[in-house]
Amino acid sequence: MKSLPKTKKKFAIVKGNWEDKWAPVEKLAVCSSFEEARALKSALQVLNSGTILRICSYWEYH
Repeated sequence: MKSLPKTKKKFAIVKGNWEDKWAPVEKLAVCSSFEEARALKSALQVLNSGTILRICSYWEYH
C-alpha cells in the first residue's frame, strides 16, 4: 500500500465570486502562517479596493 504524499498546511489569499461556490478563484498569495496572511491581506485589500479577499487553508503537497 502506497503512503499518501506529505502535506504542509499554508494559508492562501484568494479573490473570486463568493456567490457561486463552484466559480474559480484567483490565488493572490500563499503564506506559511495565519499572522503573515492577515498582514498581507490588509496590504492587498488596499490595492484591490472594492474586491472581497479571503484567507483560506491551503495544502501544499511534497
